[in-house]
Amino acid sequence: MTDAELTARTLSNELIAELRNADTIVIGAPMYNFSISTGLRAWFDYVLRAGETFSYSAAGPLGLLKGKRVIVIESRGGLYSEGPAKAIDFQEPYLRQLLGFMGLTDVAFIHAEKSLSDRTRVKPRSALRRERSVRLSPTSRLGPPDAILSKQHRHGRARCPTSPNSPAGPRPSPVRRRPRPQSCAAARRQGLCRIRDRLRARRSPRSEGGFGRRVSLTVCDITKPEAVKAWAAGVSEALGEPGLDLLISNAGILTPGPLEVLPLDAIRREFDVNVFGALSVMNAFLPTLRKARGRIVQVSTWTASVPLPFNGPSGASKAAMEVFATVYRAELKRFGVDVVVAAAGNMRTGGPAKTAAALERVADGMTPEQRELYGHTFASFATALNGMQNSGLDSVAAARRVIELAEQVPAPSRARWERTPKRCSGSFARNPTPSRILCASSSPA
Repeated sequence: MTDAELTARTLSNELIAELRNADTIVIGAPMYNFSISTGLRAWFDYVLRAGETFSYSAAGPLGLLKGKRVIVIESRGGLYSEGPAKAIDFQEPYLRQLLGFMGLTDVAFIHAEKSLSDRTRVKPRSALRRERSVRLSPTSRLGPPDAILSKQHRHGRARCPTSPNSPAGPRPSPVRRRPRPQSCAAARRQGLCRIRDRLRARRSPRSEGGFGRRVSLTVCDITKPEAVKAWAAGVSEALGEPGLDLLISNAGILTPGPLEVLPLDAIRREFDVNVFGALSVMNAFLPTLRKARGRIVQVSTWTASVPLPFNGPSGASKAAMEVFATVYRAELKRFGVDVVVAAAGNMRTGGPAKTAAALERVADGMTPEQRELYGHTFASFATALNGMQNSGLDSVAAARRVIELAEQVPAPSRARWERTPKRCSGSFARNPTPSRILCASSSPA
């Protein structure tokens, strides 16, 4: 799958997720050439996907999006809901067919018609002269005649230049127009593009070849709140007012073994690192993240969604962090802080040897009775786990996936990747590297 195909698939996934999460869907549909616009048609091309919004059965097509209400607001220049022009109204029947194909049958249409009837009416010359006089008058409420409202995008900001010295008397000049209102989605995308432009502006030539001396390594025991607070305070002081762009939370240890055999203190230790330590780091760095309207990437694992025998503490702790990440995302949205869950596949990042040693310790620590109960199946699990990790992503590829995900605009709520890019279910846009990145990670001792 090419990069363009991955990008299109990711956008399709996002749009379909919006449909699934919505109780009521409102669609604005202006009439273009007796049908719908190309933009709306492209939207349907993204959301009409077999296996996602519809499927085929022995009885024929089956819509998968049911129990939702749809309101379609149609704008038309003429009168098409009745009268002779109704025969050439291909807009409403087409929309009913597309929506019904996805199972959206509770559809209400609102017609805003005859919007061009006043514009096409011929006006007398005296009325045109009066309108022109009002439009060009310097005393009109439109402001000075040569005040022009324009947008000049520089570092993602809009500027409105005006002329302070306007000569008296009317003269031909461009008309100041009110800016078109933006939808919530358009406004958010514009804000994300501004963040992207801000990161591009901060990027220095030295960053093209790597971070070099800008990398600062700190050792911190994240299970100790005071140590975490001191670490966060030092980073915040060094960054100053701009704040922190990105926090990658990658802390995690592995405690494999049968739940009956594992000591509760060992399970408690894993939750101290994987859950409470990660929460402590996030909370400590939130003030500086809010300054930059930054992003948090919580590295998770596929076993949080697919629990495995003898992997209970790891899967449960990572699943707990995914729930916390979802709550963080909702609570921090109004501050402009994004929270992304990166559910990785198997990774060959130096952990397989430590994992093998941990598995061996658990097996050696079993009593004869425990070995009789679990020894054979646990040995099979250990062999399979070691094989999966040894065939996973290497450390460089894994880090590249996380950074690409951290730079994706707009931020996905969740992304997964496997060993090869072709099996990625998320798309990773190559945007400029954030200038201030913090990675919190740990490994089993």
